Amino acid sequence: MLNMIIAGVVGAVLVAVLFVFAMRKYMITAMRIDAPFETVCEKIEEAIKSVPGWGHPIPDWDFHGVVSKTHYFENLAKKRIFFICKAEYANRIVDKHHHMGAMMPCAWALYETRKGEVFISKMNIPMLSKMFAGNIIGSTMGLVAREEHQMIAKLKELVQQKKK
Repeated sequence: MLNMIIAGVVGAVLVAVLFVFAMRKYMITAMRIDAPFETVCEKIEEAIKSVPGWGHPIPDWDFHGVVSKTHYFENLAKKRIFFICKAEYANRIVDKHHHMGAMMPCAWALYETRKGEVFISKMNIPMLSKMFAGNIIGSTMGLVAREEHQMIAKLKELVQQKKK
């Protein structure tokens, strides 16, 4: 009996460790965008609005410009934060789960490294939707994930068109 209890505790600890590892590694995704930083900045709003109902309700924030006034960035050349939202989805979640407003609106961080590489990072909405599966939060996040994927694909298409 004691062996079963010990095995259960060890198993629970292992699951917890794996969960924390996965969350740290996969909670935020980053993808390289093969385009100049300024071009991506120009095209983000167009990409967001390419999916009906989505918008950019809060002005983007020049994170690098603000923070670099008092702190030096060794590896970061530029960074802007873009806030995106679909009011219908936000309402669906926050009306019943008020605390989830802390995760809204969605944020995309666009940054350029000192090496000149441009990336977009964002929360891994598909993973979050699985964590909340079985309720309105999970089903709505599943919709957000699909539509966000469409916006990113459109953004990549737009920046490639500008290159031509």
